[in-house]
Amino acid sequence: MSAGAAAQVVERLDCVELNPDIQEVAKAFARENLDVLQNPRVRVIVNDGRNQLFLTPEKYSVIISDATHPMSFDSWTLYSEEFYRLVRSRLKDGGIFAQWLPVPLTGDALKLILGTFKRVFPHTSFWVVHGSSQCMMLATPERLQIDYQALRRRLAPLVQTSGLAEYGVPAPTSS
Repeated sequence: MSAGAAAQVVERLDCVELNPDIQEVAKAFARENLDVLQNPRVRVIVNDGRNQLFLTPEKYSVIISDATHPMSFDSWTLYSEEFYRLVRSRLKDGGIFAQWLPVPLTGDALKLILGTFKRVFPHTSFWVVHGSSQCMMLATPERLQIDYQALRRRLAPLVQTSGLAEYGVPAPTSS
């Protein structure tokens, strides 16, 4: 779903997916992911995203790390200072990094992850998806300032085609 949304607003998208069955999985969820794999701007790379960043010297304007629980098997590496430094090294000047984060987390895990993220990315914001267990950490090159009216205008066409109204989000809001 993240790839489907991103593919609507970028010129080119490398979708790095660990699951080799991604083609079939994506077909099953074509409505939810906006049929992303049929988009000619999307290139699918079957690999571990972290490994892909190690293997390519390419730099990106935006990197999105999708929802992987930090407490599962080896996913903790995606919340380490080393990983964040690798991501930063693969961002173009002015690039943005978004990392989905499931909550709640036990003990001080959220505090530790946010602290680590902020050490590498000083301009950080934390977004909560109301009514869900998903949050997003967003690293921007400068302190984030939002013109909500301009954002609402730019998002309106995407919201109309996204199916969000079905979930009670008929238009972008500032609250």
